[in-house]
Amino acid sequence: QDGCGPSIAQQLGSAAAESPFRRVLSHIRERSMGLRWRAFYDRMWIVTALCLVIGLVLFYWPIGAANCIPTWHGCAVMTWDGPEVGHVMFSTPNCWLPRWKFHNVDLPHEYRYFLPGAAAMFISAAALHLLRHAIGIDRGCMIAVPN
Repeated sequence: QDGCGPSIAQQLGSAAAESPFRRVLSHIRERSMGLRWRAFYDRMWIVTALCLVIGLVLFYWPIGAANCIPTWHGCAVMTWDGPEVGHVMFSTPNCWLPRWKFHNVDLPHEYRYFLPGAAAMFISAAALHLLRHAIGIDRGCMIAVPN
């Protein structure tokens, strides 16, 4: 004690509940709990996962339905460039790297918007993921410095 100002016991209080540090921390908690984005933030991972699932469905649907891989300028179709039909495909030395050739065809009209939609969903999921980590739950802080 130097006699200048209140003592340490007076500054901190006799109980933890009346400490100024406790009051600052509870004030920070009350302010962060009252924000409207908090409810969205807590469920943002659901929206991110939903965007990823929708993007995967939009990308893989034409592969299964139209038997081609969608690209920006059409549809890539594979053809087997190996032994003739009736031959066991994977009995040759090339069984680990079979000879497939790709050629482009027009994507059926009903699948033209699937690839841009999938790209939009993937970009949205990435943006939401980055936003979730950039916002953080509570950016409030308190610094205690001795006299």
